Amino acid sequence: MAVSNACSSPLSRRGFLGGAAALGAAGVLSACSVGGGNSSASNASGARSGSKTKGFKIAVEDGYTGNTWRTQTNTNMQEVADELQKSGVISKFTLLTSPNDANTQLTHIQAMIADKPDAILFAPVTNASAQTAVQRMRAAGIPAYVIVDPAPTRDAVNVVGGDDTWWSIQAEWLAQQLNGKGKILMVTGLPGNGSDTVRQASVKKVLAKYPGIDVVASVPGNWDPGVARTAVAPVLSSHPQIDAILTQDIMATGIIQAFRAASRPLPKIMTGDYTAAFLRMWKTELPDLQSIGVPYTPTVGSDALKIVIQTLQGKKFKDGLLENNEINPSITHNSLLMPPALAVTRDGKPGTWKPSTMNVISLDDAVKQVEGKPDTYALEAPITEDAINGLFQ
Repeated sequence: MAVSNACSSPLSRRGFLGGAAALGAAGVLSACSVGGGNSSASNASGARSGSKTKGFKIAVEDGYTGNTWRTQTNTNMQEVADELQKSGVISKFTLLTSPNDANTQLTHIQAMIADKPDAILFAPVTNASAQTAVQRMRAAGIPAYVIVDPAPTRDAVNVVGGDDTWWSIQAEWLAQQLNGKGKILMVTGLPGNGSDTVRQASVKKVLAKYPGIDVVASVPGNWDPGVARTAVAPVLSSHPQIDAILTQDIMATGIIQAFRAASRPLPKIMTGDYTAAFLRMWKTELPDLQSIGVPYTPTVGSDALKIVIQTLQGKKFKDGLLENNEINPSITHNSLLMPPALAVTRDGKPGTWKPSTMNVISLDDAVKQVEGKPDTYALEAPITEDAINGLFQ
């Protein structure tokens, strides 16, 4: 079955949300972004005819396991797969991980191909290894889906978070807090990873509008608070003025620890994160900190799994749903981008940085949502079942 055909009737995000998304019990608005035009991803995944609705063999390979967010993401995928196995929709589920090693991932994928699954979902280690993996799957007639981290693959549909939107929201928020002027420290993600590639391009576009903002240092934190702390430490000794910190994902506590270890006051403006540890620290220890947390939800993989199952069952995406590839826009309409659905600010008030699809909650509400959770727990904003069903014709 073709993943998309004749995407000629673009849907607006607002219009799609009005018909498909709903406020969940946690007050989280969830939905998917949309595009338009004829899809170059038609048949790209090699998706099969949809002659069956149950008994699917699904294989997942995650190319990076270096932080607790990834562990939570994989746990969510396994839990969804377990439920689908109980109902008979999935007959066999395989989940393997690679330690950010392309050769290991390709070895795993080759073994998965030999098992002849109905689909392989994978989070690529690199763009180059993604191309190799997809070519092998395509040669074997197995549908390939890129999940979690995007890759510029013409022959595989990307079902991923919208990294450009996710990071531009936070960069815009920070620039507004600085009134367009100041010296900032930027802590990026995992070098070479597709998500980090998109995000770095995104932040350049945003900051180009604010010539008064000077990035005095940019260091990779690998989406790991310990690595981020180590990376930030030497920056503090060489840059006496840092007015704000722009950081990705789950590294905020490590950065704060670096400032404390250097006996430096933390800037009063900082993009934070959405882990229980940071949310609690922000509430109890940092009363003067202006921050924002935008979950790159750890359900992005499990949401993708649910979506892929429906394509295997023969369902087609609505016309205009697939967008251009975020890394290589010349690959047109091969990406289903799930925009960030939730933001946390101290007072819960939105600003002009907020897209219409996003729900904003207060820090107090966020802390309540992580009550009883371990410090490593990342706040989730899953797509509702109604919203997933609303993606299809």
